[in-house]
Order: sequence, then structure tokens, then C-alpha cells
Amino acid sequence: MGVWVYGCMGVWVYGCMGVWVYGCMGVWVYGCMGVWVYGCMGVWVYGCMGVWVYGCMGVWVYGCMGVWVYGCMGVWVYGCMGVWVYGCMGVWVYGCMGVWVYGCMGVWVYGCMGVWVYGCMGVWVYGCMGVWVYGCMGVWVYGCMGVWVYGCMGVWVYGCMGVWVYGCMGVWVYGCMG
Repeated sequence: MGVWVYGCMGVWVYGCMGVWVYGCMGVWVYGCMGVWVYGCMGVWVYGCMGVWVYGCMGVWVYGCMGVWVYGCMGVWVYGCMGVWVYGCMGVWVYGCMGVWVYGCMGVWVYGCMGVWVYGCMGVWVYGCMGVWVYGCMGVWVYGCMGVWVYGCMGVWVYGCMGVWVYGCMGVWVYGCMG
């Protein structure tokens, strides 16, 4: 304890506590807590919590907050919760909830609820409810209810009720009523 590597104080290299790598404080390299990589604080690299990558806090991967890369919390990459992928918050990539893909909020990619694909809200892609495809609301793609395809409301594609195809109301495609 209290190591000084190259002008640092309390450094712990490789599985230590309170490491200071290149003028950082409380760094934990590889499975440590409170890491500071390149002027960061409380970083957790690979299975850690509160990471600070490149001047971030809580875990910021490429300008993100509260990120946890690979098996971490506050950032879930590939089937995780609260992920921040490339400047996104609370993202859930691949079967997650509250995903934010490329600046979106509450996205659910592939069989999820409340998806936001490319700046959309409450989207449900592929068999979901309340989908918003390309700026639409309450869309249901492929056998869903209340679909909004390209600025339409209450659309039902393929055997649905209350379809609205291209600005129409009460449309029924293939044996529908309304």
C-alpha cells in the first residue's frame, strides 16, 4: 500500500486497490474497483462497476455514462440492461429492455417492448406492440395491432383490424372489419 510508480501515490498494478496509472487515483486494473484510466475516476474494466474510460464517470464508453463493458452493471453489452452504446443511455442490445440505439431511449431490439429505432419511441420490432418505425407511433409490424406504417395510425398489417394504409382510416386488409 502507498506505492508511487512514476510520480503516483498508492498504486496497485494488476489486481490491486488504489492504483494510479499515469497520474490517476484509486485505479483498479483488470477486475478492480475505482479505476482511473488516463485521468478517469472509479473505472472498472471488464466486469467492474463505475468505470471511467477516457475521462468518464460511472462507466462511459466513448462518451457514455454509467457503462459497464462485458458483464458489468449500468451497461449491458449484448443482452444486458442499462447499456450505453456509443453515446446512448439505458440501452439494451439484443433482447434487452430500455435500449438506446444511436441516441434512442427505451429501445427493444428484436422481440422487445418499448423500442426506439432511429429516434422512435415505444417501438416493437417483429411481433411487438406499440412500435414506432421511422417516426411512427403505436406500430405493430407483422400480425400486430395498432400499427402505424409510415405516418399511419391504428394499422393492422396482414389479418388485422382497424388498418390505416397510407393515411386511410378503418381499413381491413384480408378479411378485416372496421
